[in-house]
Amino acid sequence: MTVITAFTIQTFFTIIGFSLIFNDDLLLGVTQMFTCPQILFILLFQVLTLEVRNNLCHVLSKLVVRKYADLIEWYIDIEERLAFEEYEDIN
Repeated sequence: MTVITAFTIQTFFTIIGFSLIFNDDLLLGVTQMFTCPQILFILLFQVLTLEVRNNLCHVLSKLVVRKYADLIEWYIDIEERLAFEEYEDIN
């Protein structure tokens, strides 16, 4: 699952959750959300989990991209050597 798809799904469910919380006239859902420690810990856990996932994706993308960057530099070096040998003056 790509990061964009996961973000879209999470945003969709967050909007649905907010609409259900703000649906009542007396805002009982909002007061319960901010006074119940369990809901606050769930929100904190979700935020921390997303931060860990984003940082892990960021670090892994840098490592993978760096590995391929070394490979690309190696191919460029070989192409330069082949081009030099091809246009080298034999005399």
